[in-house]
Amino acid sequence: MSKQFQVIESSDLKVSTNRDTGESENQFLNEHKGADGKPLNIPNLIIIAIPVFMGGAPYRMPVRFRYHKSGGSVKFIMSIYNPEKAFEAAFKEAVDESDRIAHIHGHTRSLISLSDRWEQGSVTETRTE
Repeated sequence: MSKQFQVIESSDLKVSTNRDTGESENQFLNEHKGADGKPLNIPNLIIIAIPVFMGGAPYRMPVRFRYHKSGGSVKFIMSIYNPEKAFEAAFKEAVDESDRIAHIHGHTRSLISLSDRWEQGSVTETRTE
């Protein structure tokens, strides 16, 4: 990434009117350039690795990276693309780990595992000993 980010914005408005019909066409061009006057080249998709659950393993997730110029400031926006995929993988891993620990301690789960119930839309857990 960069420690310094500068956006130079230029805006043009072009209005064309047909005097015979009264039709008009408005074109608004908003152009962003860097401090050197060249067009900005910013990646719009980056990959991050963060844990989904606190203390859990990090998962690689694609993140859409955008910026928005507002007056004299620039705001950065990061939004995770398809976060459900990472959540489902982390949830399944947590359930599998829970099953492993339960098995070590002599507990068993009912015939339908918690992850199967998650896929069915019911996450109520019942245990049998």
